Amino acid sequence: MLIDTLSEHDRISIVTYASGQKTILDGGSGDEKEMIKQTIRSLKAGGATYGDQGLKKAYEIAEKHFIPGGNNRVILASDGDFNVGIHTQEELQTFITGKRDTGIYLTTLGVGMGNYKDTTMETLAKYGNGGYAYIDTIEEAKKVLVDEIDKTLVTVAKDVKNKMHFNSNVVESYRLIGYENKKLTEEHFNDKTKDAGEVGSGHATMVCYELVLKQDINLDAEKIFDVQISYKEPKTNQDLTSKKEFGYLDLQSITEDFYFVGALIEFSLVLRNSPYKGIANCQSVLDRLVADCSTSLKEDEYKQEFYHLVEQAVAQELLPDAESTIILEMYTNYGIKSICLPRYTLLAPSMIKQYAYGEK
Repeated sequence: MLIDTLSEHDRISIVTYASGQKTILDGGSGDEKEMIKQTIRSLKAGGATYGDQGLKKAYEIAEKHFIPGGNNRVILASDGDFNVGIHTQEELQTFITGKRDTGIYLTTLGVGMGNYKDTTMETLAKYGNGGYAYIDTIEEAKKVLVDEIDKTLVTVAKDVKNKMHFNSNVVESYRLIGYENKKLTEEHFNDKTKDAGEVGSGHATMVCYELVLKQDINLDAEKIFDVQISYKEPKTNQDLTSKKEFGYLDLQSITEDFYFVGALIEFSLVLRNSPYKGIANCQSVLDRLVADCSTSLKEDEYKQEFYHLVEQAVAQELLPDAESTIILEMYTNYGIKSICLPRYTLLAPSMIKQYAYGEK
């Protein structure tokens, strides 16, 4: 589907990295669609995952066919389980960081299940100045590589950093929901050399906070918060900053998108059995979607997909009652693993090893 969007001005190369790297297409013209598709159809999986060799060759070819002023990018499709050559987070980070200043960005597409290394794929995208998406269906592939191709491949802002400041006259306390691995210190925010995330064309990022407001305050007279966004212009590296204040939001102006995000948050809290979930459960998520998002559920296929996902969780009882379960949280060399287990499960060391390395 991506090949169908290319033109004679585009160049595409394909490198495989099973046990050793191999170049099977070198700078094919975008108008040679049938030849490129035949090359893709010849692909098959096998052997070990020599990820760093594949990446090195991909960057080498991208540099050879570099288009000045164009969109030059390596797209890595992998389960992230690099088991030959460079494979630690630190080694990969060092290698990718050294390549991003060449003007060639890295987009990662996660595929596969079982031994999938999510943190590896995210690390590569983060330090390669690119985006990351997980592809589990042909519909998701179309979304990422066709419908939202500009978001995926066209970077409009580099090293984007957001800073929120809440008015202490109004806000008693606040809590950031999610983004645990993306938090910056004040020092890092002010450091112009500190790498941060990239934003693609038409891309929107939503950050959610839970607020506790002070009693007996005049919301109309006070600002509630301000947000400062710092970023770099992709081609010139010019540092830019935008800042805006926000006051009281009339509840009548809230859209269905806002309520949909509320349902997403509720479901994520239930999935993680968060201490902040209160009485939330999968059924309450479905009820919220029906009550507050009825119009957009009919019109938006991605919101429909989320609704059906929650339906499956309810039907298959994938999320048992918190009273009958325990959450086992393990700190591994590639991130935190949380597992929901029956309360009286007896865990042997061999079972913990299997869980930690993604075999179950």
